[in-house]
Amino acid sequence: MRTLDSDCAPVFWLLLSSPQSSLEGFHMASLYQRTQTKVDPATGKTTKKKLPKWWGKYNDADGITQRVPLSTNKTAAQQLLTDLVKQAEFGKSGLVDPFQHHLKSPLSEHLAGF
Repeated sequence: MRTLDSDCAPVFWLLLSSPQSSLEGFHMASLYQRTQTKVDPATGKTTKKKLPKWWGKYNDADGITQRVPLSTNKTAAQQLLTDLVKQAEFGKSGLVDPFQHHLKSPLSEHLAGF
């Protein structure tokens, strides 16, 4: 039976502490609700209230942390965040649809450009 003092533990800690570690700069996507703090003018007490909209935090293809509003439904927000993370991973690997911007623009813009 192996324990933390076995011969494999130092190698594991060496990998995690090295500057070229693959875990460096890695942040998982997260889903959260923002809070609103209010001070009651009569009593001076502060109260925190969760806002109804769910927000997502993830790293985009360039490694920049993005915070985006998603949905008031938690399940729908989780699916939207999953899609954003998937698009970011495709962008990191170079599998980006070059016509994605054109698909979202209205037909009148396409006709005006023609």
